Order: sequence, then structure tokens, then C-alpha cells
Amino acid sequence: MASPEALDRYPCVPFLGDSSASWIGQNVRNYWHSVEYMVNTEIEVFNRLGHDGLGLGPDAYGIAEALGAEVIFPEDSGPYAGRGRIEDYQQLSNRELLNPKRDGRMPLFLEACKILRDKADGIVGVGSSIAGPFTIAGYLRGVERLLRDIYREEENVHILMRYVTDSCKVWVDTVAGLDVGISMADPLASPSILNPKKYAKLVYPYTKEIVDYVYEKTGKKPGLHMCGNTVAIWPYLKLSSFIKVCSKTEVIHRTKWNHFRFSFKWSEGIAPSPNLMILRHPHEEVAKRIPSVPNFYRTFPEKFQKADRTGKETVEKEADPSG
Repeated sequence: MASPEALDRYPCVPFLGDSSASWIGQNVRNYWHSVEYMVNTEIEVFNRLGHDGLGLGPDAYGIAEALGAEVIFPEDSGPYAGRGRIEDYQQLSNRELLNPKRDGRMPLFLEACKILRDKADGIVGVGSSIAGPFTIAGYLRGVERLLRDIYREEENVHILMRYVTDSCKVWVDTVAGLDVGISMADPLASPSILNPKKYAKLVYPYTKEIVDYVYEKTGKKPGLHMCGNTVAIWPYLKLSSFIKVCSKTEVIHRTKWNHFRFSFKWSEGIAPSPNLMILRHPHEEVAKRIPSVPNFYRTFPEKFQKADRTGKETVEKEADPSG
């Protein structure tokens, strides 16, 4: 670990994903349906920016689609969930768990993870996002219906959460031997949407189960990204044993953080322009132009590692399937 004074640059992993498909001349829809495009987009962005981690799905949309959800793919913007296809919870009684080698686009994600991990070996870490169980459940049932059900059909919500959790564990089993980090993003479980008391009953137990399973199978704890103000569920995030949590900077209060500071790392969520500033300039320059970033690192120096981008190797792309 390094003190802020020893940093040459601040660790930074911009969340770009499908938004950078144009960097290899592709649209977003093509990105999500091609192993080569997903891999080459990640590599192109890394070779240009030199950030501190590569990542691929399947994310919430990939897993939900593989389990039967409707996912819509616009040509030049990110996918979004259509109407939930679980009309009756009885549909879950004989539904099979996720099969990563057969269902939806899961085989594409699996192959892309293998290729990216092989190409980035010894250069930069690679991660796979499995999303959070409540968000996947929302895409399967329909978000509005699920938020209604947590009050009217709580037991059935538990059945759905069990099905999603067990399916997420299947993906963990599948990638456990690839030496990739695993992360979760569960935006629908944010206190900005979900009552924290309902989070404690309907989300935390399953999230904790997945976190423990990831650690058991890979030896690495997953990270969590969650939008909105998460303060109300910090005690549960602490108990979940994430390696790091990424949320909005505005909700980080030092008096609260001191209670959790030895439980997990905190990744600061900032806007795209500061991300590029951090990636391209020495930390002294960042300190002048984005005061919040060095102040955060200075407050919690034990949470961050040195990020040296000088002379960083590039990663070789896959051959373009279009020739």
C-alpha cells in the first residue's frame, strides 16, 4: 500500500463498457453480440487510457436474458429490460437454473472472458460482473411488479431470489478457474429505490450468500457498485464482506466511514471528465484541478494501491471477424 505522497497516479477504472464500442468502429448492438467486439473494445480502451482493470459482463442483462427476460438492444445505446416474463411465480417451479454453455449470450461472455484473461495475463487484471440478485429478479418479473410484490407476495419474492441466486452461483462455478475478479452491481437494491428494511429481509441474505460463494470458489471477494445514497444499508454492506464498494461520493461521511474503514475499500464514483484527468495527469496536477479526489485518498490512504501507468504494456487484440 502507498501513502498519497508516494502515488504517481491515482488508481482509476472508468466504467465505459458498451459506450466505447465506437472506438473500434462498431455500434452498441453489435458489441453485445460478438466475442471479438467485446474483447477488442476493452483492449482498445485500455491501450489508449492505461487504466487499472478490464471487465466484461454478463451483467444483469446478460444473466436475466439467459433466464428468459426480454432485453431490448438499441443500435446506439445500452440495452434495457422489456416487460417481465414471469407472469406467475408458479413458472419457477420447474424452471432450470442458468446454463452458461447454452443459454442466451452466456457462451459469448464465457469465451470473451477466457480470451481477455489470456491476452491480459501479466499486464492488467480482468473482471466479470454478475450483477446483483435483486436487479436480475426485477428484470425477470418486471421492476414495478417486483416492487409491489415485496409487500404483497414476500414469500414468492424469496422463491424468485433463491432461483436467481442459485443461477448466479452457476456462473461463479463456470468462471472460477479463469483467475478473473467478480463484481456485482445491484442498482434496484439501492435505498433510493428499495426500503432498507426490505433490503435486510429480501436482498441481504442472498447477496451475502453470493459473496461468500465467490470467495469460497475463487479465493477473491467481489466488489459492489450501487447507485444512489447507500448510507441506510451500510451495516449490511459491512456484513456482506465485499472487498470494495463503489457509490456516490456525496454520501461518504467521515464519521460513518470510520466505522467501516477496516471492512472494505471504498471506490469513489466520479464523472467521466475527472476520470480522464486522473488517467492522463500526474497526481500533483489532479490535486490542483479535482480537489475532492486527493482529499479522499489522503483521508483513507490505507485503502489504495500505487497505480503506475508509466511504460505500461499494451494488450494484443483479437482478429476482426469482419476481415
